Amino acid sequence: MAAGLDSSVSLLGQISSATILLAALITLLIGTLVRRYGYRRLYVAGTLAMALGSTIMAVAPNVAVVLVAALLLSFATATVLPVALAIAATELSPTARRRVMSYQIACIFAAVAVGLPACVFLAQALSWRGTFAVLAAVAVLLLPAVFGLVPVGSHDPSARFHLPTAVQSYRELLRDRSLASMFGFQILYVVVVFGTGAYLSALIIARGFGADAVGAALAVVGVAFILSSVLSAEVLGKLRVDLRLVVLGAALSFCVSRAVIYILPLPLPVLVGLLAAGSLVDGVMAVAFRTLVASYDVKDRALSMVFFAACDNVGQAVGGVVAGALLAAGGYAAIGLLVLAISLLGSWLPLASRALRRAEVASE
Repeated sequence: MAAGLDSSVSLLGQISSATILLAALITLLIGTLVRRYGYRRLYVAGTLAMALGSTIMAVAPNVAVVLVAALLLSFATATVLPVALAIAATELSPTARRRVMSYQIACIFAAVAVGLPACVFLAQALSWRGTFAVLAAVAVLLLPAVFGLVPVGSHDPSARFHLPTAVQSYRELLRDRSLASMFGFQILYVVVVFGTGAYLSALIIARGFGADAVGAALAVVGVAFILSSVLSAEVLGKLRVDLRLVVLGAALSFCVSRAVIYILPLPLPVLVGLLAAGSLVDGVMAVAFRTLVASYDVKDRALSMVFFAACDNVGQAVGGVVAGALLAAGGYAAIGLLVLAISLLGSWLPLASRALRRAEVASE
């Protein structure tokens, strides 16, 4: 793609990171747009943005046009997943919400696991431009399903985006110190997940293993994560346990396993075993954490879940940039040390959130 645009791989990589960060900023506007247009219209707009952005990518003659396409794709990213989370949090019962969120998580991971190899295959068969053309066609084909499955949702035509009002809405949301600490924890955790995941294949190759080992490791990671994310919805529904403790235990286990993988030169069976164990607890963590955040009694639960999605995007953007910088400066061990530091610094947030929420309830 870089050669076709007479550009560099590093520049296109920076555009990709900027797209994620821009999506985080756009996500902050989605709360107002949901109130004005409802769920279905916004979901359709996001799907159309995906189709149009992919089409522009397919015909882009230079990097400037790629930036236009990236803006549209940022809007799609900022719309589709946050709106799906908001629907699950506001339109369903707690039990159905937990199950649907677990299915959302599994489907997102499965889409990445299937989509990346599929895009590589299409790029080899059709070129990268042909790949984006196929993605545009897929987005268009999804529109009937969007119209049929996504609820209309309540909408207020009088709602307008007003920056001071939007800022005030988020300030009110973050006045809940317990919930604010969970948002902060989400950013830190995603920095670890995305930062270590982005360079996992390169790490395995650097350890002296081949492409077959990479494929096997990624397959194990995918299967473990999908199974745990689907099954944990049922298991967590039957357990009488504070979800903060589940989040804390799963997050610490994941961080330690990833840190060990990046710091120590491990034999392949041990490395794959740690990846599988980490993915199992990561799936549990993903379901437990989203269920926990959605359970907070806030004025606008849709806004809360939209902000949660924005935190996810911020964590991805920061994780990719920081991990890349550390890799260049200190190698893979530096990334592992960062993971340990984040786990030590961030592990108190779920416990602090637990204590803060108890204090707030007691004072009401």
